[in-house]
Amino acid sequence: ENFVGHPKMLAIRHKLREYKVDWSHTAFSKHSQAADLLRSMLASRAEERPTAREALQHPWLQGPPTPSSQASPPSPPSTS
Repeated sequence: ENFVGHPKMLAIRHKLREYKVDWSHTAFSKHSQAADLLRSMLASRAEERPTAREALQHPWLQGPPTPSSQASPPSPPSTS
């Protein structure tokens, strides 16, 4: 029963394609980058989904910026 083309697998595939995620849920509004990644990963067409490498490069999986990456560039030396 667990092989491509089996009627049960075709029924599961159909349900997955037809299911609509409620993107207005609080979790998605609080974490919009997570929602963006999930939307792309759940695309029904394989060519629209990110590769594993691309998904791992998504900003949400990169974590918050570190304090050193948020620091402003150093000021030029004074000429006085």
